Formats: sequence, C-alpha cells, structure tokens
Amino acid sequence: MSSKKFLDKNKLFLVLVITIFIGSGTYLSVNKSFVPKNQDLKNPNLKNQEYLEKLLAKEWYWVETVVDSSIGIKPYNLTSFKLKFNPDLTFGSSTDCNNLGGSFEVFENKIRFKEIVATEKYCMKSKESEYIEGLEKSSEILINEKGELILKFKDSTTFMRFK
Repeated sequence: MSSKKFLDKNKLFLVLVITIFIGSGTYLSVNKSFVPKNQDLKNPNLKNQEYLEKLLAKEWYWVETVVDSSIGIKPYNLTSFKLKFNPDLTFGSSTDCNNLGGSFEVFENKIRFKEIVATEKYCMKSKESEYIEGLEKSSEILINEKGELILKFKDSTTFMRFK
C-alpha cells in the first residue's frame, strides 16, 4: 500500500470523525431545545398565564359532558377518567378501560388536544369514546368559581366538566 493512499484514508477517516462529531453536537443542541424548563412554562402567546398554571396544578377527574345544556354523559365511576397536563405540553389520561395521551396547545383561553393515542383494550359499557371525542372537540378553557375545569366545545352549548 502506498503512503499516499494511506494518507488519503487517514484524511477521509478524520473528515468522517469530525462530521460525526459536529453532527452529534448539532443533534444534541436541537434536542436540548425540547427539554422543558420552568421558564419555558411562560408561554409568550398565552395572555392569561394562570390557565396553564391551573391546568398543571393537579390531576383532573371527568365528571360529565353536558350536551345542549341538558343531556349529561357521565362516567360510571367518577375516579376512572383522570387527566394530567404536563409542563412539556403533553398530557396523559386513564379511562374506565384504556390509557391515552398526546399533546395540547394553549393560547389565551383556547385549547387544542393533538396527536391523541390510546391503548386498544376492549371493554363493554365504556364511556371512553365519548370522553376522547370530547377532548378532540374541546376548544375553550374555563375555570369556574368552584375550581372546576370546563372544556367548552366549539358550539359553546356542549362542555366537559372536570373536578
């Protein structure tokens, strides 16, 4: 093997190592931006920061969905449907049958649940489909005088109530 070919292979190896090193640093710096920090909770688009803080403050239990101000859909067990908001703008939830999660966006008093995924165990008489549909249709947040979370639908006559 000639010394020139050996030198070319060494240069190629060095360039490859530098490229991997720089690429890894870029990858790490990009991914670090997704790690939530306490100051990241201050969403500059959220005019009323207290909504996000109240969402994060506790686990919420679904009590009912009121349709057209009269018909109520209620879980069979009031502790089965638990909703937990996380500082990284993800949420987790358990139902009377499965677990689910996803992400959410908050802007002023508006909310949108996104990328909802759930386990797929079958359970008879589950209210899970109504619950997930309610999350998907939610568009507005209200914390009432009792400290309950109200997720209003776009039609504004239907809402989910959480304690």
